[in-house]
Amino acid sequence: MPLPRTARLSRSAILAATAVISALHAPLRAQQSPSPELPRPSADTAKSYALTPMTVTAGRTRAPLATATAAVSVIGGAELRRAPVRTLADALHRVPGLAFLDLDGLGMNPVPTVRGFYGGGEAEYVVVLLDGKPVNALQSGVVPWELIPVSAIERVEVVRGGASSLFGDAALGGVVNVVTRGEGAGRARWSVSGGELASWRGSANVSAARGSLFGDVQRTDGFRAHSGRTAAVAGGSLPFALGRRGTLTLSAASTWRAFDEPGSLAAAQLDGSRTQSDAFYRFDHTRDRLHRIGIETTNGFGSAASLTGYLAGEYRRTDAVRTNVLAPGFADTQARGVRAMRLLGSAQSELPGFLVPAGRLLLGTDFSAGSARSEYRSVAGGGTAEYAAASGTPGAVYARGTGTRVAAAGFAQYELRPVDAVRLSLGGRLDWLRDAFDPAVPDTLASTRVRHTAFSPRAGVNLRVLRAPGQEGHVYLTAGRSFKAATLDQLYDQRSYPVPFPPYAISTSNPLLAPQRGSSVEAGLYHQASLGRGVFTEASFAAYRMEMRDELDFDVQKFRYVNLGRSRHAGIESSARVRTAPASFFAAYTLQAVTSRAGENRGRALKAIPRHFLSAGADGALLRRLDAGISASRAWGIWVDDANTVRLPAFTRVDGRLAYPVRGLRVTVDAYNLFDRKYSTTGFMDAAGSGTVYYFPASGRTIQVGISTAF
Repeated sequence: MPLPRTARLSRSAILAATAVISALHAPLRAQQSPSPELPRPSADTAKSYALTPMTVTAGRTRAPLATATAAVSVIGGAELRRAPVRTLADALHRVPGLAFLDLDGLGMNPVPTVRGFYGGGEAEYVVVLLDGKPVNALQSGVVPWELIPVSAIERVEVVRGGASSLFGDAALGGVVNVVTRGEGAGRARWSVSGGELASWRGSANVSAARGSLFGDVQRTDGFRAHSGRTAAVAGGSLPFALGRRGTLTLSAASTWRAFDEPGSLAAAQLDGSRTQSDAFYRFDHTRDRLHRIGIETTNGFGSAASLTGYLAGEYRRTDAVRTNVLAPGFADTQARGVRAMRLLGSAQSELPGFLVPAGRLLLGTDFSAGSARSEYRSVAGGGTAEYAAASGTPGAVYARGTGTRVAAAGFAQYELRPVDAVRLSLGGRLDWLRDAFDPAVPDTLASTRVRHTAFSPRAGVNLRVLRAPGQEGHVYLTAGRSFKAATLDQLYDQRSYPVPFPPYAISTSNPLLAPQRGSSVEAGLYHQASLGRGVFTEASFAAYRMEMRDELDFDVQKFRYVNLGRSRHAGIESSARVRTAPASFFAAYTLQAVTSRAGENRGRALKAIPRHFLSAGADGALLRRLDAGISASRAWGIWVDDANTVRLPAFTRVDGRLAYPVRGLRVTVDAYNLFDRKYSTTGFMDAAGSGTVYYFPASGRTIQVGISTAF
């Protein structure tokens, strides 16, 4: 099916790319030298050789991955640059327990589901850290996923499951730590790409001992009508030495994006054209700017103790026009302006040998204080005739107010290794939150103040059960409690919606929302092996169960945010990876069984969450100099409504990449949705009860050609 506004490549180029990428099942030929990410084999390659332990920092301390008392996954930056990925969200498809739904058709507006938690694009259940500092928005908690350029990533560390004992609010599903600063020798990379849908992108980054810089700019006309996007990000860091064991680092980053939103399509519209945009959404447009500056320090003292901390300030301005279809043929469009400021800080100390030589104590504190000033103006409302006559000019301000959140926390974690094969961990965190809202327009409303406290304990044990030449196995068991407070938007958003009954206007926000809290238990294993002849294998498995109370959700009947009562999140996550000198392979499977435990939908699955998600891929050498990569994902078992009457059709997507070196450059051809499948990743039921289902269609096949180099 032809796509609108495309810069088409030749048919022969598309067919050639498809044919070569599809040939990945053919035997792979060995490269002349081993991959730089793999340890070099010994002289006798028929024997296994020592494993290289991987160290992660996403648990706020450096520790070997295999000894973790939680489900942890790591993706290397070099792996991402070999794979057909456009955004951080694309990369995280490789991690079990994470699945992303797509609202814009191209993956630039992704919505994560993690361990059965789904924010619908209005909230987030995962904390995202950029070099250890959170980037979730103050008023909503949403993450600008497309503004973290893949080219700047050195590695991504993902801790899955409730992590409130270390990271507090919103870490119900997990924590994603994106590391952009390289270690060791300096390096530089740049890339440019372009192709169909009038899409282009340019990225560059430099990382060295004296500092780092990165930048990225991208533009696309979009898969659907009225879906163009432009985004840019630039940032860097500058370290200074403090004595012999300390560093002081200054960092800054700015992001800018502007995009149109094509909205959803009713099933009947979808049958007519997948690339159209309903006329109700023709005014929808967002401009978002974020500026952040920070300072961080690391100091060593004593024999091995350390003190680290950071202080960061940010300013964000968002101007958005958004439409909500309230019933078939009836919609409401409003303009919103938000000015948000926030100060964030953290300090922690690590004390090895505390109490006993095999003990280690982590003590720390986090704090943040921010305010978001918001105002609303009406743009259009009514049926198709009213929208056809509307100019799109916002009216006078009908609502204005300022929401603030002040949060502070203290945390402690003690680890003990009584013997080399056992690691014990016990910790907890006390969070204190103060929310306030002061309305200015209308001035008849009263101010609101509310406080919440939460204690999140956690205990775990990791046991090495296997150590043999070339292989090692660990099992772990952990239990804890986590929580998530409602966002400022969920509590105090002033947007009103017209209804045909008194009071003739309602709000979706709910200042009476309580934090949702959960208790969880989890067991899992890690296994890695060196099989000789340059072959390495890694496998992990996790099974979990979390009992939630007061879970936050949007009730389409009441048309507002509510606390559900109780729900159960259970599932399994498994992954396997094989690495050789000429190729690597991975596979990951996730089961999310999420059911309501109260109310009229007791025993039914929560909506919009894939029950099953499977991803797999490979990359390697097809010919002497031609490399190829392929990745595939499949999701099924998604209910559109909480009553479980309508199921979203299963969908599969396959992406591929070819890469060829030319005079020091690397030329790539990427094919996204290689087999041109027609599908939607998510949808919702009409809130008015008509039974109409609305969908967000995904893009068909698109081709991109790129050039990159590293030195």
